[in-house]
Amino acid sequence: MVNISIDHMEQVMLFIIHGFIGGVLWLMIHWTWDVKNVTQHTIVSAISGYIYWILHYEYNFPNAFLTIVVGYFSTDFIKNLFEKLGKIIQGGKSLNNL
Repeated sequence: MVNISIDHMEQVMLFIIHGFIGGVLWLMIHWTWDVKNVTQHTIVSAISGYIYWILHYEYNFPNAFLTIVVGYFSTDFIKNLFEKLGKIIQGGKSLNNL
């Protein structure tokens, strides 16, 4: 069991709110507002924010895991970004035409 002190309560609430916002964002992207989806995505996302805080605070897991993910995708992301920018500079195209 994780003991949450008053000092950490603000941080815990921030993680819970971020999880909740992620659930609302999912609802907005998929534009589905029935009671089942709203309940499921807001509550589960808020709980996920709390679980993320526990893993972050106690085990530093998400940071280590996300660092590996960023390292895995960073080369492709940067190469793709430079390819897009190169097309814009060479062809005079806008981002909308890519």
